[in-house]
Amino acid sequence: MIFVLQRRYYVRHCFDHTRYDVDFSCDGVFEGEKGKIIEMFENRKFLPLLWIKTGFVLPWAVILDERESPRGTFYTVNGFFTLLSFERRVQEHDFTALKRGFYRITDITAATGDVMNNMRFSRSFPQRKEIHVYPRLVPFGELPVELTGMIGEHLSRRNLYEDLFYLRGIREYAPTDSFRRINWKASARTGQLRVNQYDYTSVSRVLIVLDCDIRYADDTNAVREAVISLAATLSSRLTGDNIPVGLVSNGIDCLTGRPASLPEGSGPVRRMEMLETLSRIMAPPKTNTVNIEMTHEIPDDPTSQLFYIFISQDQTGAYHRAYQNIRKRGSLAMRVFTRDYAPHRSSVTPTDCIIWQIK
Repeated sequence: MIFVLQRRYYVRHCFDHTRYDVDFSCDGVFEGEKGKIIEMFENRKFLPLLWIKTGFVLPWAVILDERESPRGTFYTVNGFFTLLSFERRVQEHDFTALKRGFYRITDITAATGDVMNNMRFSRSFPQRKEIHVYPRLVPFGELPVELTGMIGEHLSRRNLYEDLFYLRGIREYAPTDSFRRINWKASARTGQLRVNQYDYTSVSRVLIVLDCDIRYADDTNAVREAVISLAATLSSRLTGDNIPVGLVSNGIDCLTGRPASLPEGSGPVRRMEMLETLSRIMAPPKTNTVNIEMTHEIPDDPTSQLFYIFISQDQTGAYHRAYQNIRKRGSLAMRVFTRDYAPHRSSVTPTDCIIWQIK
């Protein structure tokens, strides 16, 4: 009789006045960085919990340091402990963010049993715990000289850009000059290396046009991650210097299910919004029934003082035509073509753009 009574009482009240929280210690980390998950269980009543088994599910890309790499897409983290009357238990788990993305902690549960361990009782603790894993920022040494030069001009001249399509003159070659700037005809005529100089044009805003449809690559996923990292690097540098930056992309935001985009903005808040948006981008779907190019969202007013940075492998399609139209209308635009193969391995030889050979 006593056992029956204690069992009924325990069933009704074992999880009364208990709290179980599992959360990330921050809203986001960069790919490859470490973070913490804080697990807290509190018993706010006189009745003790003689044993508790806790559990929550994490995605493979958020791997705890004490765990081996999971074999599947998700894995469960379990704990086992005792919690006495009015006791709180807090445990921290160090983790490493393996891949850019948007991740959640799911299936937060706890189980316990009666005194004789004849019955087990479980309870779910619904929570919405999320983290953004931001794209890796590309070191400047890995970027083309022309691209880093453009950013340097923005930072040093405060909204002045050296336009590669408006030749100002020719000067002697310096060790810091890129070989792409060499004027070979002038060098042959003078017997010394000569490089082109270009005019500077005022720019007040920047729009990054990010094409996530990878057409030429040995490793499509790697190149897509590279172009997203490039967009994150450029936006972080420019917004940090209070230059307004916007985004138009055909990549799908996994949170909204729509193509990712942001209006122009600057400062720390916009920098974080841009990093969060880029962390949630998925590959565009392969479909002919939905217009996923989104090139109609690219503004083309030549008087808007908007500088366009196209990051795209498109050489004949909608993004290529949009870029050409913007240039014809007198607006400033630059195109970056990213690839992971050696130049001699493909007949694709992009022109009128900066080539970034990723490692």
